[in-house]
Amino acid sequence: MKILIITAKIPEKLIREIVASYMKSKSNAGISINVVSSEKPVAALMSKYDLESILERLKQDLGRYDLVITPGLLLGDIADVCSKYGVKCFKGSRFAGDLPRVLDAVSKGIELSTREPADKFIEELDTDFSREIVFSNYPEAFRLRDLAIPPRSPPLLIASEIVVSGDLGKDLLRLKRFSRYSDIVVIGTNVDSDKPDYIKSLVRELNKEFQKVLAIDSLNIREIKSAVEEGVSLIMNLSRTFEKWLDDLGSLKKELGYVIVPDYVGEGTAEERARYCIQEYEYFRSRGLDKIILDPVAPPPLFGSLEAIYAISILKRETSQVPVLLGAANIYELIDADPAGSIALLTAFGIESGASIILVTEESWKTRRSVEYVKRSVDMVHRAFIKKSPPIEVGIDLFVAKSKKGSDYIEIAYGEDLLVQKYIPPKRINRDKFFVIQVDYDNELIEVYIFAEDKEKALYRVRGRDPRSLGRKAIELAGIDDPEHAFYLGIELARAFEALRTGRAYIQDYIEDNNRSIE
Repeated sequence: MKILIITAKIPEKLIREIVASYMKSKSNAGISINVVSSEKPVAALMSKYDLESILERLKQDLGRYDLVITPGLLLGDIADVCSKYGVKCFKGSRFAGDLPRVLDAVSKGIELSTREPADKFIEELDTDFSREIVFSNYPEAFRLRDLAIPPRSPPLLIASEIVVSGDLGKDLLRLKRFSRYSDIVVIGTNVDSDKPDYIKSLVRELNKEFQKVLAIDSLNIREIKSAVEEGVSLIMNLSRTFEKWLDDLGSLKKELGYVIVPDYVGEGTAEERARYCIQEYEYFRSRGLDKIILDPVAPPPLFGSLEAIYAISILKRETSQVPVLLGAANIYELIDADPAGSIALLTAFGIESGASIILVTEESWKTRRSVEYVKRSVDMVHRAFIKKSPPIEVGIDLFVAKSKKGSDYIEIAYGEDLLVQKYIPPKRINRDKFFVIQVDYDNELIEVYIFAEDKEKALYRVRGRDPRSLGRKAIELAGIDDPEHAFYLGIELARAFEALRTGRAYIQDYIEDNNRSIE
C-alpha cells in the first residue's frame, strides 16, 4: 500500500520522524509512505482548499498512491476535493503521536472519515470490536427481557438510575439519555412518593422509546405494581422488611428479577456482608424467586466501601452462579472529588471482584455525566481484559480535566522574545453594546445575549455548541468592529465551552490567576 501523508509546515519534521520510526517497525508490511507539506504553518489553519492546492500540484503523481491522509484538524469535508482528483482520502488524527494508530487502521482496510478526525472513529471501531468479543456467547445466570445477566463479569453491565421529578417531559429526556449508555434503566422515587398513575404513564412512554430492561426502585407497592403491569422487569432493593410486596405481585413475581439487599450486615465486615447476603438469597429462593441479584450495599468511603467491594469477591467464591451488583453511586457521590477517576477505579474493581452489574446515578451536580463516564470506563476495562493488561494504553481513556500526554511542542523560529507578566487593561471599552454569556447544561448549549440601548432586554439570544460559530454570529448581529470586544467575546466563549464540556461552573469575567481574580 502506498500512502501520501499531507501535513503543515511546522510539524513536518515531527511527522517525518514518526513515519520513519513506523516504517522501521513495519519493514515487512508492504507499506510505503511519502510526506508532503502545506505552506500553512499549522494544521488547524488548513482547509480543504489547501488540500486542493497540494493535490493540483501533485496531480501527475497521484495515481501512484492508494490513499491520502490529511491532518485531523484540517477544516471542512474533504470528500469533494478527493473525488475531483480521483484519490481516496481520509482525515488522520488530531495529534501527531497517534499517527501510527491511523496507519495501522488503514493498513487493515478500515474505512475512516473525510469529515471527522480519525481519533474518535478508530476508538469507536475498537470499542465495537471489544464489546463484540466480551458480549458474544458469555454465560448467563438468567434473562431479563432479552438481556442475559452474567453470573460474573465480564461483561460488566451498567444500570443507571434517576429519581423521577414528576415532570413527564423532563424525566423522559433524562431517562432516554441514560438509556444510550446503559443496559438497565432504573426509575427511582422518593421515600414518600405515591404516584402509581404517573409511574404507569412513564413506563409506558419509555417502552415506546426503547427496548431496554427497565427497573423500579420504590418503597410504595402501588408504584411497583403499576411499573410491573407496564413491563418493568426488575425490582430493586427487596429485603425481608418489604417482602409483603411479593404477595401483592401475585403470579407476576415468578417472572421478575429482584435485587436483594440484607436488612442487617452485622459489623459490616466483608465476611459478614457476604454471609448475610447468602442467607437472604436462600430465604428468597425458598419463597419461589429464581432471578436474584445480590447487593452487599456499599457504604460511603471511610464507612465500609472497601469491605463491600471485598464482599463481592467472597460472594463470587461462595455463590459463583448468582449475579452481584456493585452500587458504585454510594461511593463516588459521597466524596468531594471529580467522579471520572473514582468511576474508572470502581469499574476496574467491579470486574476484578466479579460483579455482574454496576449501578450509577447523577444525583449531585458534581456527578453530572457520570453515566457516560461509566460507559467509557467499562469499555476501557473490557478492552484491557481482552488484552490481558492493566487498563492503560488500550486506545480509550477516561481523562476529562487532564490528558494522557501534553500537546506536541515544536521549535518555532522567532525574532524578539517578550514575556508578559503584568495585567494589561483594554485600550478602550465599547459600553454601547455588551454581551451576557451563560451555559445551559441541561440542553448542552452556550447562550450569548446581545444587549444595546435597552439594558433590561437583550436584542438577541444566540445559542449553540460551537464557540467559533457562536462568536462569529454574535459579532455579526451586534455589528461590532472593535477587536478588543471581539477578543473578549472569544475568551469568554472558550471558557463557557470548557465549562460545558467538563461540567465546571461558568462565571463570566472571572479568571483564576494564582488564587487572585481579575474581573
